[in-house]
Amino acid sequence: MTNIMKTKFDRRARFIQNTACRKYFKCKPNSFDAQSEAVDIVREDGVRVITDIPYGTKYPNSFLDIYLPKKEWMESAGENGVPVFVYFHGGGFLFGNRRMGDPLTKDPTGMREWFGYFLDKGIGVVSASYAFAPEYRFPVQIKQVDQVLGFLGGHGKEYGLDSDQMLLGGGSAGADMTEIYGLVISDSSYAAQFPFVPTVRREQIKGLIIDEAALCFHTFKNPKGMDTMLGCWVGEEDFLHGPNSILCDVPEHIADSYIPTFVTGSTADHFFIQSALKLKVRLDEIGVRCDLYYPPLSMGEFGHGFLSQAETPAGKAGNEKMIRFIDAVLGK
Repeated sequence: MTNIMKTKFDRRARFIQNTACRKYFKCKPNSFDAQSEAVDIVREDGVRVITDIPYGTKYPNSFLDIYLPKKEWMESAGENGVPVFVYFHGGGFLFGNRRMGDPLTKDPTGMREWFGYFLDKGIGVVSASYAFAPEYRFPVQIKQVDQVLGFLGGHGKEYGLDSDQMLLGGGSAGADMTEIYGLVISDSSYAAQFPFVPTVRREQIKGLIIDEAALCFHTFKNPKGMDTMLGCWVGEEDFLHGPNSILCDVPEHIADSYIPTFVTGSTADHFFIQSALKLKVRLDEIGVRCDLYYPPLSMGEFGHGFLSQAETPAGKAGNEKMIRFIDAVLGK
């Protein structure tokens, strides 16, 4: 456990967490046991699904699921295997699920359809769980990102996955983790401020998919609970001056290196697009590709998690732009 000094956010965060876990997941927030029996099946659409694979033992919820594209994709990839998209779900660092996604989104059941965008292009998908705050705070989840990538570096070939052709992404909290890890793997001086050494090389990660990160902490004084969720995660009440909060403001630390990025922001909440724009401005300054998708107002208001709502106008347009980005960074 990494429970540092308690914050004023913890009590409310635990109430939100316990309510969500009872309502949506029917399980404890943090557990060292798999939440279901492991399976290895081929679905009716030809996708092979392998579940509840442990990637670590130090922290709870250290399990991942693997989705492999149809047999013809696997056979045509050869001995190196297919590229792989590594995904971390959202849920404010308090809840969420690697299969359901983030219950705060409009349609938290759309992950299977959204993963299909990758599988249909011959890209495997790894969806991973991670430990929740306030019991486990920053930077535990960043270390777990590294553990998942390290697991694939050591075992990916066993599943037909090419760990030298990885995309890293996440939604909401998972997007925060992705954005931070993107700099950990890109900048050794930034990485030195974390209590682990990356287990993979920067060159193995070809692109980041940051679906609505929220790392502009000064915007969280709002009624939607962002201050509660992020405050209990970083373990700080001072979003402007706390050392962990400052470390999480990724664009402020980017010097001259980062990973090509696709980033989104919804029209419903200002703090998501503010975070996306801040990252894009900085990456444009240093000449690193950053494709931003923000639904035009003519489409109406699209809330948090719209990208996984694949059949909405904003979701469809956003995913089309995402696929073009993926094709470019994978050299297709």
